[in-house]
Amino acid sequence: MASWNDYTSWGRNAYKIKRYSDAEQHFRDALALAQSTGMKDGQLAESFINLGLACKAQAKYKEAEKSYLQGLEIYQSLTDVQTSTAAAINNLSVLYKAQGRYAEAEPLYRRALSIYEREHGEDHANVATTVANMGELLRKLARYEEAERSFERALQIKKRLYGDESKEVALALNSLSANARDLGVYKRSKHLAEQSLKLIEAVCGSDHPDTAIVLGNLARAHRDLREDAQAAPLLEKARSISERHHEPESPALATPLRNLANLRSSESQYKLAEGLFGRARAIQVRSLGQDHPELSKTLVGLGWMHVSMQSLEQAEVEFTRALEIARKASGENHPDYLRSLHGIAAVRNAQDRHAESDELYQQVLKIAEKAFGSTHPEVAYLLQMRSATLANLHHYEQAHEHIDRSMAIYKLALGETDAAVASGLVFRGLILAWSEKYDQALEVLQHALKAHENLYGPEHPRVADVHSRIGNCLLNSNRTKEAYASFKRAYDIIKEFVGRDTVACAQIVLLLANVLERSGNYADAERYILIAGKVFDKSLPAGHPYHVRTICTLAQIHLSSRNAKAEETHKRALEIMPEHYDKEARMAMLSNLGTVYIGAKKWSEAAKILQQAIRLIETTGLDGIDAGVPFLNLAIVYENMGRDSECEQLYKNGLLRLERTRGSSDATVKKVVERYAKFLRKANRDVEADAMLNVYSASAGTPS
Repeated sequence: MASWNDYTSWGRNAYKIKRYSDAEQHFRDALALAQSTGMKDGQLAESFINLGLACKAQAKYKEAEKSYLQGLEIYQSLTDVQTSTAAAINNLSVLYKAQGRYAEAEPLYRRALSIYEREHGEDHANVATTVANMGELLRKLARYEEAERSFERALQIKKRLYGDESKEVALALNSLSANARDLGVYKRSKHLAEQSLKLIEAVCGSDHPDTAIVLGNLARAHRDLREDAQAAPLLEKARSISERHHEPESPALATPLRNLANLRSSESQYKLAEGLFGRARAIQVRSLGQDHPELSKTLVGLGWMHVSMQSLEQAEVEFTRALEIARKASGENHPDYLRSLHGIAAVRNAQDRHAESDELYQQVLKIAEKAFGSTHPEVAYLLQMRSATLANLHHYEQAHEHIDRSMAIYKLALGETDAAVASGLVFRGLILAWSEKYDQALEVLQHALKAHENLYGPEHPRVADVHSRIGNCLLNSNRTKEAYASFKRAYDIIKEFVGRDTVACAQIVLLLANVLERSGNYADAERYILIAGKVFDKSLPAGHPYHVRTICTLAQIHLSSRNAKAEETHKRALEIMPEHYDKEARMAMLSNLGTVYIGAKKWSEAAKILQQAIRLIETTGLDGIDAGVPFLNLAIVYENMGRDSECEQLYKNGLLRLERTRGSSDATVKKVVERYAKFLRKANRDVEADAMLNVYSASAGTPS
């Protein structure tokens, strides 16, 4: 018959080779034997602790906690087992940290460390392990300076105990690397991770769970520096190793899955990313529970994927749940909370709820500066993101100030040629474009394109994104041939990267259709729309914003080509638009439908729909380049309905808005002036008509 020592030995051997269920059974057998034969309290306590270790390794946290507490209670009743007591306390604190119970874990770590230091002195393996564990806890609590001191102390002890070329030193370097990333010292983080990987592979080999951890950390360091090409193979390898060495439901597998999902999402590989996020989420819910901080991080990544796909309602669901978890686990001054809140701010901006978005961004920046300091790269990133909201509120000067401050932080922290600085150039170009300074915007965006190509090579999705931004700017400048070339270049890059029949490619096909419509090539424009629509139908749920955008673009084509289906497609577009959809797009559809009705001489229908457009403009403060059109079209409708007394104010409002956005010398403004003058002459107000024509002729620089 097997003895207690046999069961314990078998359990330890199984535990070492990660056969945790076998280890659990052996430890249970040892515990049962100890309880039935009245063994010494020390052996009974050890059995409880061993069982707790095996349960914790399988994410059976409730059983692990129960076993640890039973073992600890026995040890505390004994007078000659201080080291064992400290070990039990340390194990319990590690368990609480794994469960996200950080406040409960910290005093336990400090108590265990105090016992170890008293029993063994400063240079002992147990001291080094506990100090390192304390550092990891402090990282979770966002106390990064304290964490760094703990990691440095653990490293020095481990070097003295194990030598510079040891697994223990490799993992200590990896911890320092991860904390350096939190501190915003990205280049140091990468350097430490590279040192750690070289050591861990030399000691443990390239196919080891600890190697996977270091690979994942180095990949994240590359991603912080926008070096995604270098990160991708590391993340794939980390995922592959982890899947070979961990059970399918192990929480240790969730992190490499999430890290890879975040990368694939940034590459527009949404289906692949969604599958990876789904696996990570399912593992965390089953093994860690619905309220664990690690789940919050996965939900934030999933939320950003939905933002990229314009699935804003689903993005808000994920961010809101992540926010609730972070608030409960870590409080409202923790980075996990601010990252969730940032996601909601981005959703509000995408929903055209810009004032709400800006209010949230102000909260986010306040938390970030308190958590990281005012010169941290994450603060720089948030300044860039808020600049977009400020631009949407037409606070262009303040937006540029945010970009200037952001780029100054990046240059200080990362250098002049860093990818984050290149990204800042894109934001600067976009703000100029949104303020309709297209020539200046194009100059900045071309500079950004060159910077991105130098960093990533010419065939990278980030480069494709800049080509698309340039294309939009060219299209708004009526340089349609150049715009088409820019969008086509973006399409070719994305097609090679993720495949033709993907949402990312279909997004660019929509842009190409816009260019073709502007160029008068209506047949090809409609063909492109149908191609994109098929991809969206196959890949996206009903009611997704890209379905709306497809119908809106088709409606514009039908309007421009005077297609008999124009009324039908405009009605369909308005029917499927969600409540918080782009207000400019809704206004455009209402205005365009009014134009369709005018063409068909359906005056009552035109008046009704144009009145809706004007109410939308006046209630939301829209003042884009076409915000004056519904006023002018309604004036035309009222003229034809014999409601001349209501026309003049509409002409004035429409002309004022057009002149403010287009300038008095614009050709469209000139046509409106002529139409208004004709209206005045019809009312026998020739002197006023002539005076107005003279004023606008002078402002346009032509003789009267």
